[in-house]
This record gives sequence, structure tokens and C-alpha cells, in this order.
Amino acid sequence: MLLSLSKAVFDPNVTSPKKLGGVLKPLLEERFRSINELDVEFILDGTKWEAGGTGDDLLVDRYPWVTQIICLAIESLTGTAARRIPFNRGIIFDRLNRIRLRVVDEVSIRIGGKVLALPEELYGVLGVKDKLNPSLIFQLDEGNISWSTFARASNAISAVLEIPDIANSLKLIFRGLERLNTPLSHELNIEQLIDELCPDLHLNPKQAKEIIKFVENDKNRAVRFIKPVIHYFWGADCLEEFSRQVKSADSVWDLIGHLKRLLEESGIDVEQLIRISMRAVEFSDIRVSLKLDFARFNTSLCELGEDPETYADLHKESFDAFIKENFETIIDRLRNQHLDSFRKRESLQIYLSLKIEINNLGPDPNWLLSFMDPDEALMQPRIDDWFLEKGVASISETELAPYYQARKENIKQLKGFIKNNGNLVRVWCRNNNAIIPTAWNDPIDSINLIALAFDNAGVLDFDILDDTLIFSWAVAMGHWPDSMPQSSDLDVLGLLKEDMDSEQLKEREIKEKREKEKRSVEINGKLIDPQEIDPEDAAAEVFDNLNKHALNTKLSHELDLKMMSKADTGKKPPPGSARGGRSAGGHLNSDRNEFVGFLGECAVYLWLKKLLPKQDIDSAWVSTYKNKLLPGPGDDRLGYDFVIKYKKQTWCLEVKTSVGDPQMFYMGESEVRFATQCASQRGKDYKIVYVSNIDDSKKTKIEILPNPMAGSRSKGYRIGGQGFRLSFQRK
Repeated sequence: MLLSLSKAVFDPNVTSPKKLGGVLKPLLEERFRSINELDVEFILDGTKWEAGGTGDDLLVDRYPWVTQIICLAIESLTGTAARRIPFNRGIIFDRLNRIRLRVVDEVSIRIGGKVLALPEELYGVLGVKDKLNPSLIFQLDEGNISWSTFARASNAISAVLEIPDIANSLKLIFRGLERLNTPLSHELNIEQLIDELCPDLHLNPKQAKEIIKFVENDKNRAVRFIKPVIHYFWGADCLEEFSRQVKSADSVWDLIGHLKRLLEESGIDVEQLIRISMRAVEFSDIRVSLKLDFARFNTSLCELGEDPETYADLHKESFDAFIKENFETIIDRLRNQHLDSFRKRESLQIYLSLKIEINNLGPDPNWLLSFMDPDEALMQPRIDDWFLEKGVASISETELAPYYQARKENIKQLKGFIKNNGNLVRVWCRNNNAIIPTAWNDPIDSINLIALAFDNAGVLDFDILDDTLIFSWAVAMGHWPDSMPQSSDLDVLGLLKEDMDSEQLKEREIKEKREKEKRSVEINGKLIDPQEIDPEDAAAEVFDNLNKHALNTKLSHELDLKMMSKADTGKKPPPGSARGGRSAGGHLNSDRNEFVGFLGECAVYLWLKKLLPKQDIDSAWVSTYKNKLLPGPGDDRLGYDFVIKYKKQTWCLEVKTSVGDPQMFYMGESEVRFATQCASQRGKDYKIVYVSNIDDSKKTKIEILPNPMAGSRSKGYRIGGQGFRLSFQRK
């Protein structure tokens, strides 16, 4: 059967459903049908349901407070989740304002003629992401909608809004309202409950109240959002009459007749405009919902004294991306302009300055009021004007190799040259009483120093370098000894093979000494080389000296973390901290990292044995470091280092160890994945065990940190740097 198909059935490159379907269809024949070939119908209380049909209420009409709750949930997001929120929150509120709610006794789904009950894992809530009529369907077995119903609907609500990251925050809010015995009614005022809800969300109550106040449905706030729309269509003249009407109106809905007359020819649905203006958070909410022209709407905002809608960061991001995508074309014009200077061994400083300048050119500030996001038609002329200003000629083609290819080949050629000639330079200078050029002095660092010097001079960007070119540029830059022949031939240089052998031996000894220094760690005042110490002796250094305060740490005492502000993002790690799969901090030698991580797990092993004497801590230790001391397999792919039973739950402990106390650690892929799974699982908890000052047993601390992936509890962390690096601060 497989041979008859004439294709690979189990193709590791087939990852998309469409491609997979193409493989399965000929194998399963009539038994296979793709989902887009099937008719899918929702049956509500025995009747076929269609989105937007009769009997469906708008969610925000039935429960106006839902807008405030969505705002709080969005505001509670941090890190990458916060960055995924659209620039224009109007997109979110436009979806929210269109969500329809249907409450029924029974939901079933007919797929290809087969009727299925609503799956249990949906908890009686069905979210339908219809573009025009997004919907929520609540299946209630008995009773009325409750806060528990909304808590179960958190995933569906966040999915329909297309912001799944707020699901956990929504659940916390709804469970909090349930815990407070808050009546679920149309008139609910969330602002009165802010002080009780904010701790779970790690939100500042004052800040949260400002958010709520901003989305309250008051007349003056709604009018503020309506005025730019009137100006947009009819200018300032019509605003005077509208302002007089506003003074005599008790509610924004009292203005509906006047607005209908005023906007009759605009095609605007006035009722929709009022609803949007009552719930809008920003002017962009109005513009996006009504599909108004960006530049023209900004003109109206400026005329009314409002701050215009601008996206400076987005402009810079788009322009930088355009430069990056077209960099080879841009740099070729600069390379071609200065090729003659390169071949004459003249200074390339002007070329280097222009290379920096084009990367820092940035978007035109005048675009901000007219364009939300600049396109190629705007950006290319800006580049062309810059070339014209700098006198850089256009080219149809170039004789030079492609920029990145040339640099890659030249770095390879240059490093080979330095490796082959480094010892020659040092031996020749000593034999001839000449001064060794600074860049050649150190046999280990010379490769990087000379390569950096060539790069900073722009030499790597043009012709492919050979030994002749490198010799001549080294002389021109002052990186070749005076009077030394430009040759690698021992006879030409007057050197003996014995001289070179002696120099190579010195180089090897220096390299070995430095590698040992990099990997060694000072523990309790003793410098220890991980490659020279027995693991049992290293563990004994921890076991014999760990202070009582660390050993008495309570497992239930989770460290109280300071809420990290967005302003802190991007701070560099302090020097001297360790990095690794289970170590904290910055970039260090891998042997040293492994050693620091091993010592930290030894400390935790000793602590757990004292804390939980009735549990088998030998078996609880599951990482590969265990193999250095104890028999039995270990696996670093699990995402944690110890697994214990505590308070009728399974606790998975991931150890992060540091030399010093950087309050920072890295998480690997398996750790992030498992921590995320635990965040939504009952009966299983994930903790970070942070071991600081492992280099000084008198100062060593063992502290329990919350799961960084557990929704609101992640507020105490800051994500930054390369990889998945998390920082925190103690209160």
C-alpha cells in the first residue's frame, strides 16, 4: 500500500495541516475529509444557530462593565505578552463591541452530518471568532449566569478578542468577584472593587482606578471623542451648534437626533458612533472603528487641541527594517564610491562615517501626522535624497563581491594570515631587537585585536583579501614591524624552525593557563579548577560549610518580589554572575557554569534532606548533576531539577545558582515549556529555587521564587537580554 502511493507517508518536513492532508488523503481514500470540506453547524436548544441572528444580545449592552474588566486584564500584562497587544487598542474594543451573547440549555455541533455534544474541556462555553459577528454561547445546565460561568469563559473571551494572553487575568478577576460575593448585575461598578482585585493582578490601585475612570460611560468623555468626527466631516463651523446642544443634554443619547441630522451625508451609523465613543480608550479606537483617514483625522485632532495619533516607534522600526532589507543595495553604492580609496590604501574614514550615518538616518519626522506606518513608496525616496545630498552616484552593477560574502571571506582570510604570521612577527622582532607592534604582542588576543583594527578601518568591506593585500594594509595601518620583510618565508626572514617550535610551545602554555583561569571558581577563599577536583570533594565543600540560615529556609516561604517596572527593562547583568541552563547571570566559561550549577544543586539536595527527612530526596533529584554523586539516571530535558511532594501537591523545583547575588537567571526551552504547563495544571506547582553567593558558604542563601510563567505572579520578573533572562528584586 505504501509503495503504491509513491510518496513519503511519514515526511518530517510536513508540518502544515494542508500538506499533511495531501499525504493522508490518498492513503485513507474515502475515509479522509479535510475540515474545510465539512459542513459545520451549531445547534442551540435543537435549532440551527447563525451568527448575528435574533435572540443574541450584545455582550457590552447586557454587561457594560465587561469593558472595564478587559481594560484591567490588558493592563496587567507584562513582558512579551504586553508587547503582543496591538498598537491600536481600538481594534480590541471594536471586536468587544461586536461580541454577541447567547445563553441556552443545550449546545451541540453537527459536523459532516454527525451530531456531537459540546466537549467537556470547553466548560460549557463556546467562542465563535466570526469576523462580523463574534459570539459567545453559554450552555447552562441549570440556574443563571454567575461569576463562575464567566471564569470558565475566560479562555473563550480572550480567544474571541484574539488576545489569549489575558485569559489568566480574566479568570483571576472573575474568581475575585465571586470570592467577594459581588452581585452579578447590569449596574455593577468595578471601580468600587479595585482595591480588592488589584493585588491578584499585581496592579497599582490608583493606576487601575485611572484606567476605569477613563472608560466610564459619561457624557463629557463621549463628547470628547465625537467632536473630532464632526470636525472631520464638516469642519469647525458645526462644532459651535453641537456644543450648544451638549449643554442642554443630560446624556450622550440625547444628542442622537442632532448627530443624525449633522452626519446624515457622512454614511456614519450614529448609534454605533455613540456606543464606540462611550467605550473608547483612545482616539485611535474611533478612527479604526469608523475607518477614517489617518492624516485627515489627525488634522481634526490638532485643530481641536488634542494630541495627534502618532507612532514614532513603529516608524523607526519600519524604517530600520527597510534599511536592513535593502542594505546590500545601499552599501554597494557606498563601496563603489570609495573603491578607489581602498585600492590606493587611503583612509576610508568618509566611507565609514556614511555607513554609520545611513544606519542612523531614521524616518522623516514629518511622516508622523500623515502615516500610521510608512511604506516603501515613502522610504525609498528618503534614501535616494540622502544619497543625492552626500554626492553618492547610482550604479547599475558592481565588480565587488556581495557585501556579506566579502566580509565573511575576508575575516576568514585575515584570521588565517594572523595565525600563520603571529609567531613569525614576535620571533623576528626579538631576534632583530625590534619593537613588537602592540596588536601582535599577545599570542591569544592578537587575532581579535588585528581583525578588529582591520574592520574599524573598513578594509574588510571591499576586495577579497589575499596575503599581498593584507601585508600592504598592515604596513599602511602601522600594524607591521618596521624593516620586517613582507613575507612568511623563514629563509627570507632569517629564522630557524627551532625558534618557531619554541614560540609555539610558549603560546600553548599561555593558552592553557588562561583557560584554567577562566573556568576556575573561588569557593570559600580557595581557587578551584572544575577539571581537577573530584565531584565528591566539591560537594563536601558545600555540605561541610553551608550556613544554618540557608538550611533553615522554609519551603512554604515564597520570596516577596518587588513589582518590576517597564522602565527597568534592558538593564545589563552585573559582572561576576554565572550563566547556564541551571545557573544565573551573564556569559562565562561553560565548565565554570556547570560547576557553579552543580554546587547549587548540592546545596539544595542537602537542604531538602534536612527539610523533608521522610522523603527519598535521592530519587527526587532528577537532573544529570545527580550522576556526579549518586547512582541512577538524570534527565535535563524535564525542565526541573527536583520533584517532591508538599502540601498534597507535586512541587517541581528548578535550581538557579549564582556567584554573588545578581538577582537574575536564565531559563532554557524545556524549563519555559514545563513551567507554562504547570501554570495551568491543578495539583502541580513549579518553583524556582534561587541559590545566591554559592562562592561563600557563610553568605549563601536559598530562596523560593514563584513560577515566572504563572500569569499575575510573573509581575515580579523582568524579561530582558539575550535568551530568556529573568531579573527580580526583593522587596
